[in-house]
Amino acid sequence: MKFSNRFLLSVFLGIFSLAIFSNAAEPIKTCVRDQKGLRELLGDQNFPAEWIETTADDGKPLMLKMSDRDDRLYFIFDKTREGIWAEGLIEVCSEKDGVVVKISGQDIKLGDKAPRLIRWSMSGGAKFKLKLKEKDKMYVSTLGWSGDFIPMTLPANVNPETAQQK
Repeated sequence: MKFSNRFLLSVFLGIFSLAIFSNAAEPIKTCVRDQKGLRELLGDQNFPAEWIETTADDGKPLMLKMSDRDDRLYFIFDKTREGIWAEGLIEVCSEKDGVVVKISGQDIKLGDKAPRLIRWSMSGGAKFKLKLKEKDKMYVSTLGWSGDFIPMTLPANVNPETAQQK
């Protein structure tokens, strides 16, 4: 079977157009590496730098702390009354249903107090999804674990009793 050049050109243009328009529909991924960029990415200039877990079933919630160090965003996962589980330089990238926090194996420092399974699973780096559930409530998840967090210091208009409900 022999095809005309005109037919082959129209097939090529159709496939090319499909490729262009299907890629255009995907959101552009934006990644940031400092607190200012994180706040811009989230659209919240008052995004708190310190959060505490409200879903800990052991009475020792994780605390998530973020700050800028050496012009990069630095995070610390600190387990109440146990010590630091993990810390390091991070990159935060937008996704359609929240943001993803990425930390490479060379940038992560795992604490001695972290359980062995955590140290083993995060030794090559880690990814966490952050999703703002509503103002002053954040959902954090990774493979095999998730938790709800509220700011360590709540704004004056938020009742701590209702903010900590699961």
